[in-house]
Amino acid sequence: MNLMCRSLGLFFIVLMLSGCSGLQDMLKGDQGSEGPSLSGRWVGRMYLVTQEGTLAADHSGITVTLTAPISLASTSTSSLPVSVETDASGKFVLPDMVTGLYSLTFSKENYGTLYYYNMSFTGGGDQIWSPYEDIPFNPGMTQVPDFEISTFNLYSKSVGHISLEVFANIQNKSRSLVAFWSTSPEVSSQNYMGSSLPYSSPKSFSETGETMLNFDGNFSSLPIYVQIYPVSPLSGGSEGVNLQWPGTYTDPLTNKIVFTSLGTPSETLRIE
Repeated sequence: MNLMCRSLGLFFIVLMLSGCSGLQDMLKGDQGSEGPSLSGRWVGRMYLVTQEGTLAADHSGITVTLTAPISLASTSTSSLPVSVETDASGKFVLPDMVTGLYSLTFSKENYGTLYYYNMSFTGGGDQIWSPYEDIPFNPGMTQVPDFEISTFNLYSKSVGHISLEVFANIQNKSRSLVAFWSTSPEVSSQNYMGSSLPYSSPKSFSETGETMLNFDGNFSSLPIYVQIYPVSPLSGGSEGVNLQWPGTYTDPLTNKIVFTSLGTPSETLRIE
């Protein structure tokens, strides 16, 4: 996430300073306009994560699409976009690459679409693709949950803290939830001021389908409006695969975290 934000910030600063004449230079990536233009392949892996937070048995069928970097689509070559698919291990290979900045999308039915913007390909042979900078994390796409929220209500409220009692159509299982809140009644996963960010362990639903969801925030302006979504766990992995924040990316325009595979949202609750 930090790498993405830093890359985006640098990109937009340079874009404002350089003007239109600098657009083609940006396509040269980290080497700059004076660096060599080298060919090669981008080799990477994308993992599929179930709603239980475990790795899927088969990671094939993810469509990987290479496009021009954001805001430079009009300067891209006729060879873009290019799409390939992952194999059973999640591996993909983008051939015939040339030095520059690119954006990638990963999509699969029931797993949503994941975006990575303005990533640099240096070239000169095979280059390992990773959205992280010197961090041993692996990227992943999360399954859209198959359970639904029946109802929820306010359990307790204090300064900067809210507890919700949530009921869903599952019993005796562990699943994850995310709450979005705003001072606007039009709150949603795209329109929110804060969220519960469920990076901790999944919630255990009782035999009556009940669980508790807690979150903090600056609730100085009341009322607030809350909407809850089923979501797959935002951490997990096994067999040497360390997953953190799978199924999410940062929107470069709003700088907000986007969840790519949310379940059906609840009704909106007004809290005063």
